[in-house]
Amino acid sequence: MDNKKPLVSTEELNALLGSWSERSSGNQVDKFFPLRFWFIAAFTVFGGMALLLNSEEIAMRLTSDENFSDRLRKMLYFRGWFVFTIILVGVYVYVRDKYIPLFSLIFLIVSISNLIFDMTVIFPDRFSEPTPFFTITLILRILAIWCVFLNFKNCFNIPKLQDRFNIRFTFAKN
Repeated sequence: MDNKKPLVSTEELNALLGSWSERSSGNQVDKFFPLRFWFIAAFTVFGGMALLLNSEEIAMRLTSDENFSDRLRKMLYFRGWFVFTIILVGVYVYVRDKYIPLFSLIFLIVSISNLIFDMTVIFPDRFSEPTPFFTITLILRILAIWCVFLNFKNCFNIPKLQDRFNIRFTFAKN
């Protein structure tokens, strides 16, 4: 057996993941895909920058325990770099048109896992005394995960390469 040959080819993987996707009968293009992509990218980049540049302040806001605050600061700093790595890989996959369904599924699973982890480990203190900023951030995070899900669901109906980064494509008549 040749060790360099993958167990599943790209076409087979896309076919397997395509069964989860909503395939349109007329090969209809998802016009909102670029808009959702830009929202996810902007939210992820700004969130990653906030985690990298303000990890100590964010950790102090999230917990009053000094020992946990120090560990949380380090974890938030690491997560900031992780978020930047994920978005860079995502943009590369989106531009190169390779493994978009697989990356979308992984991104969706990681996003949901991080939200559940944050809600159970990091946010319990914040839930007792929520602020408007915390509530808006949580709502935006859930909206971003919903956009990731919709992009995964419609990943076989993405626009052509020249239209993928065009926000105005959503409002085009064709």
